[in-house]
Amino acid sequence: MEKRFKKTSHRNFSDLKALIAFTLAEVLIVLGIIGVIAAITIPTLLQNAEESQAKASVKVAYSILTQAMTQIISQNSGSIVGICEDWDGACFKNMFKDVLKYVKECDTLPITNKCWIANNFSDGTYYGVDGTSPGGMGGAVLQNGMLMLFRYHKKDCSLAANWACGWIGVDINGFKKPNRWGKDVFMFSVGKEIIKPAGVDGDTGNFRTCNSTDTGDYSGWGCTAKYLYEN
Repeated sequence: MEKRFKKTSHRNFSDLKALIAFTLAEVLIVLGIIGVIAAITIPTLLQNAEESQAKASVKVAYSILTQAMTQIISQNSGSIVGICEDWDGACFKNMFKDVLKYVKECDTLPITNKCWIANNFSDGTYYGVDGTSPGGMGGAVLQNGMLMLFRYHKKDCSLAANWACGWIGVDINGFKKPNRWGKDVFMFSVGKEIIKPAGVDGDTGNFRTCNSTDTGDYSGWGCTAKYLYEN
């Protein structure tokens, strides 16, 4: 009985080793397949997550600005025409001050690295090398960490239709990267009595586009409307 028991045990142990070896091979194959799938899908999933977060933040920014605009025009006979002088970005910024309640604000150039990142519109980014900003601007930081850049144009709001009275740029995640138009920076046009996202009907050229391959002035500005109205 003892001899027979040992023989049976030996055979079972051999079978067990074969089973374990086969199972490990299967596991390695499965892990390899998972690795390939992950390499393909994870970047897309991360991009989709970033876009979803950006869309939510753009909607928050738009809500904040439209509510502020409603209060401002109600206090100024239904329009912002004539409130500021031509190209007075500091005045434009101060127009929203009491409503938006800044935690920090900048009036003089360069306003970069204080209330905004350096600007370079020519390549679709706004991170420049000289640390300066275009003229006629004011900058501010909101309590939620968003950065806002204000540019006013003609006090009678008579410039090109795309520009209206001026525009407000919003960096939805503050100083964090990527600092690119259409990624974490979005543009809103300000009319006489309304704020609209860049890229809506009536806008032209790159104001309407939202492609990662766009280059040149205003590239990526059309992403504001796209992100605002997409689910």
